Amino acid sequence: MGERQLVTRERAGDVTLTDTGRQALTTVHPGLDAAVRGRFTDKLSAREIETQSSVLRRLQPPEHDADKPPGRAITSP
Repeated sequence: MGERQLVTRERAGDVTLTDTGRQALTTVHPGLDAAVRGRFTDKLSAREIETQSSVLRRLQPPEHDADKPPGRAITSP
């Protein structure tokens, strides 16, 4: 998706839809944005969303690098 410029990746592991990505997603799933907002983001305050983002960033494996896919967080002996 990054190669097609649908998303941008940041060092912290955040992935953000670009305008092109949002347009492509809306074309494929026209009601998805409204459904996610109605069931999720509209029910949370900005502070709650930031808290959740912070928690999810902390749960990433330590070897996570935005330039490669995330590795497994738990490995078997």
